[in-house]
Amino acid sequence: MVLKGFRRADEEYNIESLFTAGTASRLRTNKRKALSAIVREGGGLVVLHAGVSLSAHDRLFEMIGARFTGHPPYQPPAFEPVSGEAGERHPIVQDIAPFESEDEPYRYAFAEGAELAAILEYRLEGASYPAAWVRRVEAGRVVCLMPGHNANSLAHPQVRRLIRASCLWAAGRGEAALPE
Repeated sequence: MVLKGFRRADEEYNIESLFTAGTASRLRTNKRKALSAIVREGGGLVVLHAGVSLSAHDRLFEMIGARFTGHPPYQPPAFEPVSGEAGERHPIVQDIAPFESEDEPYRYAFAEGAELAAILEYRLEGASYPAAWVRRVEAGRVVCLMPGHNANSLAHPQVRRLIRASCLWAAGRGEAALPE
């Protein structure tokens, strides 16, 4: 899904949004290069749930910062925003309350040396795992979100708020108040 040039009022947003279901292997080299260029030149990228499968391509692995390694059975993990030592939160999750949502609790292998910041975690069976992270890639911004497996997950109010805030941050509008 591409939201390039999306307009709201008098503002223009330049973001790419990726959600894929089994199509990662069919993404051609020229499309991977173009996506990478868009982000490096200042565009935003929001990777939603299965979109992380595109990191099977080395160029996109470097940009996304992690690869999917598997998941336990579909279940409702408990999600919680990550706070810094002083209690501060990233702008994407500043208004996100802890929540549970049915989903596939993905596990990841992170790229060695990738500078990224976890902004949301999920707890499952007594352990915490990253559920969302952000990173800057040259002039661009990348957000990767684990929640969003199906319509039930996408209908959850906190997931909807998370996706909207992610798109605004990726478009460079994330430090301002979120429009309704």
